[in-house]
Amino acid sequence: MKYFTRIAVLFHVTLTLFVCCFLTFFALQFLSLTDVESFLTIAYTDASLKNIILSIAGLMFLMNFVFFKMFFVSNYGDKIIAFDNPAGRVSVSLVALEEMIKRKVMQMPEIKDVKVSLSASKKGLYVKVRLILSSEVNIPEITSKVQDKITRKVQNTIGIEEQVNVAIYVGKIVPEKMKEKRQIIQQEEEKKEVNVPFEGYRA
Repeated sequence: MKYFTRIAVLFHVTLTLFVCCFLTFFALQFLSLTDVESFLTIAYTDASLKNIILSIAGLMFLMNFVFFKMFFVSNYGDKIIAFDNPAGRVSVSLVALEEMIKRKVMQMPEIKDVKVSLSASKKGLYVKVRLILSSEVNIPEITSKVQDKITRKVQNTIGIEEQVNVAIYVGKIVPEKMKEKRQIIQQEEEKKEVNVPFEGYRA
């Protein structure tokens, strides 16, 4: 399908360039009305040229169908994941999962920023993660932790043992005061904890 899509794109580009050149030459009067009229007359009367025009029209219809599948149907299908519960079918937005993964990864003090792209197929889920790391971190160790966190979080959220493939791209490593970020995370976790009232010392 990808090879056929490339052919359709190439055909679309070629046809668009031809139309643009024709309109440009016509607007600049490089083509006379007589030439255009003669070409249309030949195209209308010549049987072999008619067949060529019909073939081009058929390819254009097929190309438009491919673009519709590529930009509308396929994209919509990639933006949800569906599974069956005993009570019925459940569909989950991949955008929601992307936001959930981003929040989970951003809790790690070694991570300065993250971008997540998630797609689904019959073989499983594919997660592409672009990380901006803090300085002085062990890249194999931190990326392994990120992959493990994402895999467990997605599987626990969906509730099924779906295969999750996590590809990580480290785009940048920037200096950051990791201690300050750890303190901020610890403070946020402490706020979530229930405060136990102080009852005084006991003998």
